Amino acid sequence: MKNILLLVLTIITLCRAGELYASTSSHDSFVHVNSETGLSQSNVKAIVQDCYGFIWLGTKNGLNRYDGQKVTQFYCYDKKLHCGNQNISALFSDSGHTLWVGTDEGVYRYDQTTETFSFVDAKTADGKMMKGWVADITEDQEGNIWIVVPANGIFKYDTKGKLRLYSPETDDKSNMPINICICSDGSIWSCAWNIGLLEYNRRKDDFVVHTKDASGKSLLNIETNTLSQQGDNLIMAVQNGELKKYDYKRNILTDITLQNFKHTYVRNALVLDTDIYVGTYNGLYILNEQNRTVRHYVQDISNKEGLSDNIIYTIYRDREKGVWVGTMFGGANYMANRNLTFRHHKMSESYGRQKTDIRVRELVEDRNGMMWIGTENSGIKCMKLKDGVIENLQSKWGDEESDITLSVSADNEHVYCGLYKDGFEIIDAKGNSSYYKNNQLHLDGSVYS
Repeated sequence: MKNILLLVLTIITLCRAGELYASTSSHDSFVHVNSETGLSQSNVKAIVQDCYGFIWLGTKNGLNRYDGQKVTQFYCYDKKLHCGNQNISALFSDSGHTLWVGTDEGVYRYDQTTETFSFVDAKTADGKMMKGWVADITEDQEGNIWIVVPANGIFKYDTKGKLRLYSPETDDKSNMPINICICSDGSIWSCAWNIGLLEYNRRKDDFVVHTKDASGKSLLNIETNTLSQQGDNLIMAVQNGELKKYDYKRNILTDITLQNFKHTYVRNALVLDTDIYVGTYNGLYILNEQNRTVRHYVQDISNKEGLSDNIIYTIYRDREKGVWVGTMFGGANYMANRNLTFRHHKMSESYGRQKTDIRVRELVEDRNGMMWIGTENSGIKCMKLKDGVIENLQSKWGDEESDITLSVSADNEHVYCGLYKDGFEIIDAKGNSSYYKNNQLHLDGSVYS
């Protein structure tokens, strides 16, 4: 009995010394987007947020857009070229606000202004096109779009519409690139099963294959599914139950041993701040190496707000730092950012000795970093998001009714304000405004949108 007690105390002491805490989490809740909310299919393979804030979900049978309440299904089809594909494997929203859609048979671009899909039929100088399964799409700092098509290699679609193909010299299709990572310092890395890590060399305009690290440790025969940047490191999600770290500045490969994944497949890993989110066939893991903690989320059919499926296909974080998890059989799961903080911008105006709070009705952000505020009792105001300074815009009218702003919208150059029973105002980027009364617009009533 004394020996057993000593063994238990020794184990506890070792665990405390290493400060490793692993837990199966059940207190965090997920919002589910599935067939019940209108999702076209339960296998979510790709997720992205567009410039308008919509979440796009690519499934094995259809493209879906989620607005926080409902799902709208889209048919990926080019009406001019009469081609389409509904097996959506990759999604990306570029800096020009174009949505790129990777499928089982090539790439499409979706124009949100015309609501049309266009098949990307560009060819390389020697006539090669992007055909087959598209594994990944991303953009570098210069605006070039990088597209991974494992059957061919890595394509670069530059800002002039020129297509270039980079393909490793191998006949084994399992050795072709399947993922690409654009690092914050501009370096570009790709991974492929078994043949090492690929680094883009700008001077040679080609990819260089790294087969061993500085100590001689082999980079071959590692079935890496994804790469994600963590400082000077690349976090490697390895298919057969491993997580590795590659210091690409010093060329050093190490194992991440905080969690043992040998019992499952590791499909992807994504670095988010100080955490590593790991998608496996045994649920979602969140590793924090600094605190030496591991959180593990698994499906629990008794928990309606838990993870909906254990097989994780993809992980994505939106601009609000909420995390989206695409699964094999359970649709998409959304974990809200619990660390949101709010700054209170209180607005009021004085009328003689009386101070009146301003009632906000409409908010819209333009592309110049300004928030336009439509109020019910003080007209239009604008706030510089950078410093929170709020400015009053002097109205072109004096009626009290015109202080009531019913709608505000913005495009590239102007802000449009609909007023209560008193017309319409257009404001340019310099704050100059043009005012149109109801009789000029041939309106009888208010402008609501």
